[in-house]
Amino acid sequence: MRKATRTRTIEIWNNGKEIIYDMGHFEAFKWVLKARDKGGFYYAKNKSKIAGLCVEDGHIVCTDGHRVHALLLEDEEIKNYQPGLYEVIKEQQAKIILGYIGKEPFPPWQNLFPKHDSYEKMLKDIHINKHMIHGAYARIIRELYEKAGINYNFLLDMEGEWNIYYYGDNKGLVFESKYDNRMGLIMPMRG
Repeated sequence: MRKATRTRTIEIWNNGKEIIYDMGHFEAFKWVLKARDKGGFYYAKNKSKIAGLCVEDGHIVCTDGHRVHALLLEDEEIKNYQPGLYEVIKEQQAKIILGYIGKEPFPPWQNLFPKHDSYEKMLKDIHINKHMIHGAYARIIRELYEKAGINYNFLLDMEGEWNIYYYGDNKGLVFESKYDNRMGLIMPMRG
């Protein structure tokens, strides 16, 4: 007997209208959501709380103020999203429900990703998975940071194969996926 496969969908509610998409980028989208602050964080520039995600410049982006997860969508995928902010109404294993808020200010996340040619060190082909995380964590700290560290739990969210760029102890550690359009940034911790 064949097992029924569950369709993974992203629903977008916009002014009472419900739009449902069966997304090929569902898993990568869920990864982006890991970086959102579910309670919202205070964004001083316009005194608002950001608790959802932003669609901007072909990217879906979440941040909690300590890290950024971004997914660059293909032209066929991005056309389903209006630029602006979205509230995450519900996140389930096979369904995500978003509510479109509108074109509201979002932290300037692009400024956190430095230009590639300015990195000081690079680690290539770093494989991160939750069962062998200790070795990857030790290598990153040993080879990249002298006076700072990174949040261990944030690194757990970075499962996959990455090229990692280090721009200095005061800047975030940039992760670029080797096999899809994900990129992430984790800010250093001081201790």
